[in-house]
Amino acid sequence: MAGEVLVRVEAAGVCGTELHFLDGLLSPARVPMTLGHEVAGVVAEVGDQAWGFEPGDRVAVQYFHPCRACRFCRTGRENICARPLGFLAFATDGGFAEYVRVPASALVRVPEALSTTQAAPLCCSATTALHAADTAGLSLGDTAVVYGVGGVGLALIQVLVRSGVRVIAIGRSPEKLRLAEHYGASTVV
Repeated sequence: MAGEVLVRVEAAGVCGTELHFLDGLLSPARVPMTLGHEVAGVVAEVGDQAWGFEPGDRVAVQYFHPCRACRFCRTGRENICARPLGFLAFATDGGFAEYVRVPASALVRVPEALSTTQAAPLCCSATTALHAADTAGLSLGDTAVVYGVGGVGLALIQVLVRSGVRVIAIGRSPEKLRLAEHYGASTVV
């Protein structure tokens, strides 16, 4: 358990990725595998060399755990890490369980203003949206089309609108398109 933390799971979201595992579009690295990569809870135990957290801390878990030492990580490209420490619910057991063991470097504190239920999906949908917005390089006054108004799309709309980008949202669900408008999309289709 060196460098690892045991988290008592309080919330675990069901992402489209889990549905893809269940319908056979994706395959886990091994079987059996406990799914659940959108996870938040409370630190139960802290292993040796796992600094920065104590039992009782409220945390969310980043599902991809880069090594932070390879050439990709050192140049800001953690998403293609050569030696990941773990990949929650893809290569290591996930959070559809009472407890999950993860590297301490994968944890993010959950502020008191958020419940663990609210925090659980943020390390997937919100970080994916932030990465997309950063990669797109949009500026104040630009226009972007967000195709799909699921969790990632709705998070991306919020990020872009707060950045001063005009958003056109495209989706099939009238309910989610109303949410897109609520979050600031200027046009919904």
